[in-house]
Amino acid sequence: MKFKTILLLIALSLILFGCDETSTTTITTTTTITTTSTNTEETFDLVLHDELGFAFASFYDLNLGDLVELPDYNLEDYVFVGWTDGEDNYYKEITVTKNLVLSPVLELSDEVFSTIVVEELDGIVISDYLGVEPYLKIPETINGEYVRVIASNAFLGNDIIEIMIPSTVIEMKSYAFKNMSVLQRIAFYGDIYFDFEQILSQSEFNEIIEDYSSLCVIETGEGESSWTYSAGCPIKEVLSSTEAVIIAGVEYRNYQVVMDYAYYSGNDIPLNIFSYAFDNLPSLESVTFSKYYNAFIPMIFNDTPALLEVNFSEDNAFYEVSEGIVYSNDKTSLLYVPPANELTHFTVPDNVYQIQMFAFYSNKNLVSITLNEDCSHVDPSAFLFTTSLEEILVDEDNPLLESRDGVLYAVLEDSEVLIHYPSAKTGDTYIVDDVSVIAHYAFAGNQYLETLILPDGLETIGPNAFYASTNIRVLDLPASLEIIGSNAITDSGVEIIIVRRSIVEQGYITISLIRVVSEGVVVYVPDDSFDEYHDSQYWFSFYYVIKPMSEYAS
Repeated sequence: MKFKTILLLIALSLILFGCDETSTTTITTTTTITTTSTNTEETFDLVLHDELGFAFASFYDLNLGDLVELPDYNLEDYVFVGWTDGEDNYYKEITVTKNLVLSPVLELSDEVFSTIVVEELDGIVISDYLGVEPYLKIPETINGEYVRVIASNAFLGNDIIEIMIPSTVIEMKSYAFKNMSVLQRIAFYGDIYFDFEQILSQSEFNEIIEDYSSLCVIETGEGESSWTYSAGCPIKEVLSSTEAVIIAGVEYRNYQVVMDYAYYSGNDIPLNIFSYAFDNLPSLESVTFSKYYNAFIPMIFNDTPALLEVNFSEDNAFYEVSEGIVYSNDKTSLLYVPPANELTHFTVPDNVYQIQMFAFYSNKNLVSITLNEDCSHVDPSAFLFTTSLEEILVDEDNPLLESRDGVLYAVLEDSEVLIHYPSAKTGDTYIVDDVSVIAHYAFAGNQYLETLILPDGLETIGPNAFYASTNIRVLDLPASLEIIGSNAITDSGVEIIIVRRSIVEQGYITISLIRVVSEGVVVYVPDDSFDEYHDSQYWFSFYYVIKPMSEYAS
């Protein structure tokens, strides 16, 4: 596709000798220059032009080899992709070797993005990116419409190294950024630019107007029933007001107003990022979220083995990052240890009492995790695909959790639960202790187990319990088992399921919530309950592979 590209080239001699230096703007306060020691007395100048050819920034008396961080450039309805001297393009930084005049390389937004206007969102959906530049700053607006959603596969397979996403985006679909082999960094920038209606009392209204008195200047409608305020005022427009009520000589009324979320966070408009939004990004190293993101879950990342840093802007009030680990802002919840974090032995800090879903998801380096005495809420999915994890230890003073030979158990008032069996724990056989519940994801991703002996008294096997556990071939379910959860054997090596619960002896059959069955799986059930299992809606996925126990030859 042919892009309309602006390459504004101004002769070097005109800038270095013909321009008044007072007309340029030096921005060294926001630009990093790394100075290199040199013996030469020769110095060089670097001048940046805007799209009209006027000097935008200048750097004088630079040494040979100095490294200059190049600024971004913003122009409405254009995508800034770098700087050029007419021959070479420069991205992010430049090493000084000669005098240079650079101009911005700009692409028309509507020629590199496919978009869909969605009125309900007051903006557009990006459905495809057609550009080829390695550094991309997605614009806040395209053709005057705010960018609100990034669709699935919008950036599928693009060769982008760094992406900046505007905070106007409020939703990112699954697989929005997928199969991007060279993508290293993702960051959010700017404000959210979202309006919402709200009812304000007289006191609330007065407080906002007083706090932003220099910005809240009536632009239109003064003296009328509705009016608007100037840019920057948290109240963009007053739609209506109630009749005044006089109390003790003071006038009170309520106001129906349009608020600007960028200045007033009295309404909750979170950024919603779907699971697997960032998928198969083997080079991704860092992601920095904005202050608006308050719904972080680790599963937005999948197959991102190089991910080391997950950060949030300094004014984000929801999360805190310490030593590369993401916690809730009060540090009572551990949310995420990135896959490339180099810790091999980790002790959960004393103030943390809960570990959230998928907290250690896909970490490749952790060998041992120790839970503190106050850690009482551990989601079993937290350890999914921690492929080097050999043991989970627990402080001996913890009243609820126990480590038994490196396996994590919970001891409740009326039952015990196997929470997680580490995926890299060696040994091909394991006898499960007397528990009533095997938690979801308990054996998921296990690499060595071949034989698993389940106890009489086991009543529940949670969803995904044996997900991707590739070496267990036979699953022998005791007569006490009442229910086995969905996806319990998905992507596992299970080939034979023996179900021992009998409608004659136990009164009712085991309930299966498994809906997807791999080819080659066979289920054996008690002969006296064959018809009940074969015709049960709970076992319809196994309809053609259910056989009587008498046909099983171990």
